[in-house]
Amino acid sequence: MELGERVGGKVGYQVGMESRVSQDTRIMFMTTGIFLMRLVNNPDSLVKYTHIIMDEVHERDLDTDFSLVVLKHLLGKRGEENALNFKLILMSATFNTQLFANYFSRTSI
Repeated sequence: MELGERVGGKVGYQVGMESRVSQDTRIMFMTTGIFLMRLVNNPDSLVKYTHIIMDEVHERDLDTDFSLVVLKHLLGKRGEENALNFKLILMSATFNTQLFANYFSRTSI
């Protein structure tokens, strides 16, 4: 709203069955469950994303944990043919940064 954009234009969201996106959408907010479904059903659909931001990663629910496993796997394929090229940003006010750094520094799952 600060940029004067309407929801469903350059900024959209998907929560459950409710979705407000368009061809112009460049920033999309979604629940971890929706994101995980996209990862599992069609990981190649993430090719259009340049950045993936996951917030509250310290909460450690199943959807977040599975999402992190799949993202780690996808990041491990960098440099391979047809690999996805995105930056992963993890956010939390209370998480152990070294734990996550160690987890993502290992390339094998």
